[in-house]
Amino acid sequence: MVDKLFVLLTYTIRYIYAGVRKRGKTMKKSTPALFNTVEDNFKKYCESTTLHGFQYIPRTGKIWRSLWSATILLAIGLAFYLLYQNVKEYTTSAPITTINDTAASLADVYFPSVSICNVNQMRKSVLKRSGFIEEDIKYRKYLINYYMEGSQSESLTTTDEKKFYELLGRLEKNYNWNKSEPLGSITTQKCEDMIVQASWKPEVGQVVTKYNYKATRFVTDYGVCCRLFPQLDLKSENTASETFVLQDYFDIKPGVRSGDLNGLRLHLDVEGFEYAFFPRESVGFVLSLADARDRPVVSQTGLIDGYLANQYPPQRRNCYTDKDFQPEFYNPGTGFRYQISNCMYDAMVHKILENCTCRPTFAKFVITTQETMELDKNYKACFGDRLLCVKKWTDKWGGEEDNLDRTVNLLTGKEEQCLQACDVQTDNIFISSSQYPSQYTFPDRMDAFCSIVTKVRDRICKDEYRKYSFESQFPNGCLTYNRYPNICKVSSAEIDTSSLDKDFVDAVVKYASDNFVVVKIFVGDPYYTQIVRSEKISITQMLGNAGGLIGLCLGFSVMSLVEMFYFTITSCINLCPRKK
Repeated sequence: MVDKLFVLLTYTIRYIYAGVRKRGKTMKKSTPALFNTVEDNFKKYCESTTLHGFQYIPRTGKIWRSLWSATILLAIGLAFYLLYQNVKEYTTSAPITTINDTAASLADVYFPSVSICNVNQMRKSVLKRSGFIEEDIKYRKYLINYYMEGSQSESLTTTDEKKFYELLGRLEKNYNWNKSEPLGSITTQKCEDMIVQASWKPEVGQVVTKYNYKATRFVTDYGVCCRLFPQLDLKSENTASETFVLQDYFDIKPGVRSGDLNGLRLHLDVEGFEYAFFPRESVGFVLSLADARDRPVVSQTGLIDGYLANQYPPQRRNCYTDKDFQPEFYNPGTGFRYQISNCMYDAMVHKILENCTCRPTFAKFVITTQETMELDKNYKACFGDRLLCVKKWTDKWGGEEDNLDRTVNLLTGKEEQCLQACDVQTDNIFISSSQYPSQYTFPDRMDAFCSIVTKVRDRICKDEYRKYSFESQFPNGCLTYNRYPNICKVSSAEIDTSSLDKDFVDAVVKYASDNFVVVKIFVGDPYYTQIVRSEKISITQMLGNAGGLIGLCLGFSVMSLVEMFYFTITSCINLCPRKK
């Protein structure tokens, strides 16, 4: 068998050598001589190589030579099979997730932005000003169902329809609403009425406090909310949300300090007397924490802080960076980084545009691009039956069967699946609560006491329609608050609440008890747990495994490669003709 292989190899080399000869020159060596040269070189290689088993081929008889040849061929086949499996395992292996540090420094952690959504999305004073309160409740229900909920509502008669559109026209005129914005943008609580007080410590020894702060109004999947960016809104006394530009959101630096005093403290007023949004039964707020460059959702999720961005392609490492994926609407151009929630929001917008032919309420951007301007130009806000269509799709959020887990990547121009971001910060929220306020100590807390007095007396009671809503819950409340027109205007620290009428103090405490909530958001531990996504098999491990497997079968090593190279070169030299 081996002799036949020698003959085949000999004639192959002969014809190759003869073919490269120019001008019909004949071979200078005879075929037997060439055969002998090849055979001699092969014998020398077998006797000298470090590969296992080869040295027995030229030393034994034909039977043993055939057996050793078959054994070596089987070993070579097994080596290639194991090598193939090793390379396949390396190329298809997914990254693994491990805990890298259970006490990592908070210098790498971002303090989240806070989205605050009042459960009430329809203020009673808005309905009062537009004439809905005096009319039958069916007009209010039809307004909320058609323009905000998208749920089925009883159809109006011709006469009722005429009356409804008369009332709607008054609302449009009073609030300059042209239906290009969601109705909630004019009917929900204003941020300056919601955020009565906000305190933040941007630096050690520095506390910034703002009263009745006009934060950024933001449309989420829950409704129109107020979004507070502590690193921007409370950076100094002079900052204002209207002045923020795109780069400000990306310039936010990591680094937080643990403890109650280093967190964000909010005094929020729910304004329960304004509640007219009948689809929701509860009273209060919904809060969502998210990175400043993420679109918030009601339930915030996230996992991993990873380091594979430069080692693997996205599909291999199973995550994206901003350099890998940019959705059409939620990208750095509109103030968003890559996150799986932003990607799925983008997929949802595309699906709604395609199937409902309208612009969902959450497809509204503080910073606009050419794509978002085209969106506003070509699509109207969703109302009525189209709003029903929107709710149908939002109920399937992220569904794989409806392709809501994929969207167009502007960098490739292709539709790709939404993957987790390679760098994710997760905020595990622990909630504790206590009764607020204490009727025994609240009158002595001048900042909170005066914030209520000034808001009710100087803001609510001076607005005819808000006063109506307020006094529907607190009869003659404005008379009580106007009893002291000058307190809390100069220095609240100088007020002796014991000199005030008891019914006045009780009215303030009652308002605080019914409407006020104090929210403290802070990092409890002075460290965080760092979870790392790393490669399951490194290139070094793969090569080591490959070398071990081939060595196991044949005794192969790097020196074996050198030997093969050496004998190949010497064989070629011996085959070449020499000048006499």
